[in-house]
Amino acid sequence: MSHSRKLITAATLHWVGAFLTIAMLVLGWSFDNQPPEDMPKLLTYHLTGGSVILCLGLTRILSGLKYRTLYPHNPFKASVILKKITHSTLAFSLIIVPVTGLITLSGHEVIISLGRETTFQQAFSLLNHSYFENNHLLHKWSVNLLTLMMFIHISAALSFQLHRKISQGSHHDE
Repeated sequence: MSHSRKLITAATLHWVGAFLTIAMLVLGWSFDNQPPEDMPKLLTYHLTGGSVILCLGLTRILSGLKYRTLYPHNPFKASVILKKITHSTLAFSLIIVPVTGLITLSGHEVIISLGRETTFQQAFSLLNHSYFENNHLLHKWSVNLLTLMMFIHISAALSFQLHRKISQGSHHDE
């Protein structure tokens, strides 16, 4: 595969995964405000979206596809180390969130079978398995880590773009 095709493939996987991740975060955060009769359908969407995110992430990692635009090499070693830590933690989060979600929601058939009159919170308390509850807590914490890493990643990308535009503007003024 040529370099440009790899870049296009990596960019596509990056942006599809990014938008799907944001959609799953919003959907997950909205669970407490949903009517009980919609929960089985929403949990299925959430489970499916998380599974797709996991597949996209594993595909990118295992194939070695990296989405790199034409960023200039940064001479500061600390920023290179920080960039690697941020990207590694973000990649880890993108894998661990769906994995903990799949483990947690593996009991979603139980929730669905409890019936329409059972609320989401009642379903969780009825399951009352420490294994299930611990994984749900781990899933929530990994979502928090993912959200933080996405914020840092987006902030750094926007900062870089702003710096690049300012630098290009100062070159045109000369």
